[in-house]
Amino acid sequence: MGKRQARTKISKDKSINIMEPIPFEKLGTLDDPCFGQFHDPTTDECNRCGDSEICSIVCSQKLHIKRQGIEAEQPFKDIGEINLTWKNVYKACRKILINNPRISKLDVVKKRVMADLSISSVDFDNLLKVTLRKRDKLKVKGQTIKYKA
Repeated sequence: MGKRQARTKISKDKSINIMEPIPFEKLGTLDDPCFGQFHDPTTDECNRCGDSEICSIVCSQKLHIKRQGIEAEQPFKDIGEINLTWKNVYKACRKILINNPRISKLDVVKKRVMADLSISSVDFDNLLKVTLRKRDKLKVKGQTIKYKA
């Protein structure tokens, strides 16, 4: 993604009286001067508008639709599914423990595996549980982890 774009300002059209609510028939149409397009509760226009609560709801719905369109185009790493199995975690743990025999603390191994595989802490914990059931060469006792060749 690029640099964040600044919002366009609400038009200062003198024919629009912000002290009067927008007619219900115009809400969400092309004749609607600003409704749900530029909602910003910190501006004076939005603070004085009689429809600011409804406008914020419409604005959030429009942003939700826009976000769904962006998500459909490209996957997000924080909400995507992981393509790793317990075997990947097993191999990463084995590699770390064989190459660094002094390391035995589980949290140190966990941080290194999470960095190597780019996974979250929860995903590591779940995959490690499966790994411990499937492979008996990897042992966790308290806060230490050992690999027996």
